[in-house]
Amino acid sequence: MTSVVCSVTVSLDGFLIPPGSAREEIDGGRTPLPEPGDRLPAPEVIIVGRHTAAAARRAAHWPWPQQTVIALLHSESPAERDARLCYSTETPSGLLARLQRDGITRAQLAGGSTLISVFHAAGLIDEWLLRVAPVLLGGGRPLFGPGTHPSTLALVHAWGYPDGTVRLHYRRGDAGIPA
Repeated sequence: MTSVVCSVTVSLDGFLIPPGSAREEIDGGRTPLPEPGDRLPAPEVIIVGRHTAAAARRAAHWPWPQQTVIALLHSESPAERDARLCYSTETPSGLLARLQRDGITRAQLAGGSTLISVFHAAGLIDEWLLRVAPVLLGGGRPLFGPGTHPSTLALVHAWGYPDGTVRLHYRRGDAGIPA
């Protein structure tokens, strides 16, 4: 089975980017953190959405030099193609079925709220790796919008860093949400 981990940076109040910002993440997700004690397995595939793919194409340094990167799009591939990206218009479950057939065991979501919400709504996210930045934005693009269904998560580990950043690792809980 292909395990999906969602890795994302959020503000303390749950926003991905500040109001009116064109940036993809609060700090671009590139501020290095000391490696946590229990190292997580590296993903074989990175799944991004349209906006994150565009930001990666514009970046001075390619963010994922060791992994295959799949840009999951709603429609046909963009006119501006990039050889570092594989393009797919599959549904999330269709993409994961293909990855499983190809022997991929671990995929990481590295997109924004739209991509994350689609995978979450389909129940396809197995693990959450949240990096909580020590800022309150008061608005902007939230991690989740209206209509997000409740989920139970189990904390695996938490790490704190001197700059105030907290890294939280959760797995999808099996107990469900009480009514």
